[in-house]
Amino acid sequence: MRPHRAAVLAAVAIVLLGPFTTQAVSAGEAAPEEGAVEGVIGVVSDDPAIGIHPAVAALPVASSELDAVSVDLRASLAVQAESTELVTSAVARLEELAADAERLDGEITETEGLRDQEAERVAEARRSLQAVALDAYVQAGGSSRGGGPLDPSTIGDDLERDALASSVRQHHAAELADANEELAAAEAHLADLSEQRTVVEVDTTTTTEARDQAAADLVDAEARIPEERVAVDDAWRTAMVEDTDIPLVAADAYYRAAAALVFEDPSCGLRWEAIAGIGRVEGHHGSFGAAELQTDGTSEPYILGIALDGTRGTRVIVDSDGGALDGDPTIDRAVGPMQFIPTTWTRWATDGNGDGDADPHSLYDAARSAGVYLCQSGPGLDTDEGLLRSFFSYNRSAPYGQRVLSLTHEYDAIGL
Repeated sequence: MRPHRAAVLAAVAIVLLGPFTTQAVSAGEAAPEEGAVEGVIGVVSDDPAIGIHPAVAALPVASSELDAVSVDLRASLAVQAESTELVTSAVARLEELAADAERLDGEITETEGLRDQEAERVAEARRSLQAVALDAYVQAGGSSRGGGPLDPSTIGDDLERDALASSVRQHHAAELADANEELAAAEAHLADLSEQRTVVEVDTTTTTEARDQAAADLVDAEARIPEERVAVDDAWRTAMVEDTDIPLVAADAYYRAAAALVFEDPSCGLRWEAIAGIGRVEGHHGSFGAAELQTDGTSEPYILGIALDGTRGTRVIVDSDGGALDGDPTIDRAVGPMQFIPTTWTRWATDGNGDGDADPHSLYDAARSAGVYLCQSGPGLDTDEGLLRSFFSYNRSAPYGQRVLSLTHEYDAIGL
């Protein structure tokens, strides 16, 4: 992985875009709404060490590997979004439940106080009735109605006393009835409040468990997402541009090489499709033989040509670099995805990805160097005649030039 790439991938959101078509968003650009569209994209940047050039990133790509890792990332992003929403709603609900619990606890305490007051009223009313009854019994024992001879002189007092006692009994009986009614109401309200409090406790427990589970799911998803972003970006870079044989990262290398020449040598006129044509013939876009083009544009294992020892139609080129580039200390071999002879590479080597090193096995460096070399046959490489002239300088074979020209026009159809 190129320097700082992991950090960049962690900082730049990989967002969702149209089905079966991967497009990309520049670093720092706002992502569309979650779930608004489908598909997966990678990191885009003007810096090749960070991401794919914005113009190239707009090309649709496809690969089974990209489809597979995209499914994983979309699933994790969905879990992240759902879990975040669940945690947020659970926290809000727990705040509501805490407020409900506090309110109910206050009402329960208040109602318990009212119940105790009414219970005391009931007890007091009963004591009063008992006192009245006792007093009436005592008074009855000393009156003419106690079984002795009737004393006409006390009849009025007895009747008045009986009327007063009856009135007092009625008052205390009414007080007892009212106190019993209020006590029953307080107990009923207290039972209702206790039931509500139990419901709040159960809801609090359930919501807490749901919050904790959602939080755990969120932690798991967020732990997976960075690695899945890297996997998607890697698969996106090495996926084929639709209807072509060019991996996206190869197209990026060719496009950046040609774009740089526009500023360095405006009269040259070389377009990226011509560099891609040479890349296809020379090294199958960095994947010739057992080689595979890596996400950073490097071919692994290295692409090495046959020994230039005079056999198989080659001219003899004795070792010029001590095997430093081609691994052969006796005879030179063409190296890298653009198949530079070591002596040619030494002269035209150019750093195409800004890492401070010109590496013939990096398609970014090799494509940029090939562009510089081809422009020596310019100006006028924006015409077929000029291109054939430059292709012949690269490989002195008319059929070779025609093949590369045909591929150039084929790639023109990409419309980049």
